[in-house]
Amino acid sequence: MFFSGYYQCFANNTLGTAKSNSVLVRKAEPVSFKDGVQNRTESVTQGTPYILKCQQPSGWPKPIVHWHIRTNYDPSNVEKSIINDSRITMGPDGNLYFSTVSRDDRSHGSYHYSCSASSTFFEEDVRTGKNVVLNVTDAVDSEHKPVLQYETSNNTVALRGEKEVKLFCIFSG
Repeated sequence: MFFSGYYQCFANNTLGTAKSNSVLVRKAEPVSFKDGVQNRTESVTQGTPYILKCQQPSGWPKPIVHWHIRTNYDPSNVEKSIINDSRITMGPDGNLYFSTVSRDDRSHGSYHYSCSASSTFFEEDVRTGKNVVLNVTDAVDSEHKPVLQYETSNNTVALRGEKEVKLFCIFSG
């Protein structure tokens, strides 16, 4: 049986009590998407900024999210291509940010975008969220003013001894 919760050590004698810091013990949980796989189509205008949202998966520790381009809707298909384009950035929130949408981003036939997630404790178990087909329509105007799409929270905490702290600013236009 596993009991999750906070644990703390105490030692006492006639002169007093000493105690350790409390430690949270929590069982690892595999990644899951609440609504399962639901295919959807989203329409977007060429040349505009766009945010493709990933349904946030649950799990402990926090799942690692990735976006891929898949070649068909078969959930068992493991052939994926990681998105590598200077116009497209995956934010720390798991969403995919397009600084400007191109005709090349549209989905062709069974080609679509897919967010997936894995856990450091369940590396072999990769789960896939919603599959998204992009329908890119022609633009009336191809120039857009710069827009802030994502920024790191102003409550970011950096701990002494950490090797790296990442701050994100994602713009479009």
